[in-house]
Amino acid sequence: MLMATKPAHASPKLGFILAAVAMFCSMGSGCFLLPIKAIEPANGMNTTGIPPKKGGKGKKSDTTEERAKRSDDPPTAADYQNLDFVDSTPPSVFMLLISGVLSFCILGILLVIFLMKVKSGGEFTQPKKPQSNREDDRPRSGRRPPDRVPPPPRDDSRRREEDDRRRREDKSRERSPRRKNEKSRSGHDRDRDRDRDHSRRENEKSRSPRQSQQKSLERRRDDRDRSRSDKDRDRSRSRKEREDRERKRSRKAREDRERERSRKEREDRSRKEREDRERERSSKEREERSRKEREDRSRKEREDRSRKEREERSRKDREDRERDRSRKEREDRDRDKSRSEDRKRTRSRQDRPKSRQDRSRSIEDRPRSRSRH
Repeated sequence: MLMATKPAHASPKLGFILAAVAMFCSMGSGCFLLPIKAIEPANGMNTTGIPPKKGGKGKKSDTTEERAKRSDDPPTAADYQNLDFVDSTPPSVFMLLISGVLSFCILGILLVIFLMKVKSGGEFTQPKKPQSNREDDRPRSGRRPPDRVPPPPRDDSRRREEDDRRRREDKSRERSPRRKNEKSRSGHDRDRDRDRDHSRRENEKSRSPRQSQQKSLERRRDDRDRSRSDKDRDRSRSRKEREDRERKRSRKAREDRERERSRKEREDRSRKEREDRERERSSKEREERSRKEREDRSRKEREDRSRKEREERSRKDREDRERDRSRKEREDRDRDKSRSEDRKRTRSRQDRPKSRQDRSRSIEDRPRSRSRH
């Protein structure tokens, strides 16, 4: 179905052919699926050919070793001969047949749709592109339908149209000057000429034939002068119109140039602003990077300084402890030495024989006993 519907956007003929091919393929696949039959065991027998035992709930039909042995041993030809199979159509084949029938129906509907489209479109060809002919597309009444908007005319086409219109006006003015003069004159001029003709006719009725003849000559002369003045006026009007058109064209060209210059200025301004923003962002990024580097450097310096101070402090503490320990050891040695010298001195004094004076001194040195009351 996807093969039939996707190419139909480009050509109905291709969609028609692919829909027919897909429909026949689905019909052929359904015909191939019809004779497929499946086999299944009859009379409730299992794959080994042994009917299941209908024992109690508490009894086990076989042990684990027997099940493992039965699963390990492959079935033999005798086991297959003992089986009794019957023919039946599996559910999968039914589902495939249903899908084939549905696809056949859908493709048939698509085939009918493509056939109707091909018949309505004529031959098996792609639709032609619409011709962009402005004269053929323009309706007879001169008004365009609201859904069709003509493209804007180019400068050369506008100039060509103006030249053609000016040439046609000149030709029509040469062929019928009176009519062209009447058309070109304004309503005020026509009313004035009509009043003047009416007053002239009234005067001619009240005058003699000679005067009327003279008046007719004067009238002809006036008509010639008026036609000449009308021609001059028409010429000056056409010149003014041409000058106005040229002025409008030049003004439009100047406006276009101004618009283009303003657009370029806006683009340049936006580009400069974008470059300035990029430059500011890059400068900010550099400043931020340098600030981070300075902070990292200062932090590392502080850490190094604090580490050195800690090391110096620990070294001084260690030296102080070493100095105190050495001083204590020296004091201990001096004290031990002085004690040993005192002991030697006392021992030498004890070993020497006591004289009478020493004995009296020793008696005096004895502590006196306190008298009891």
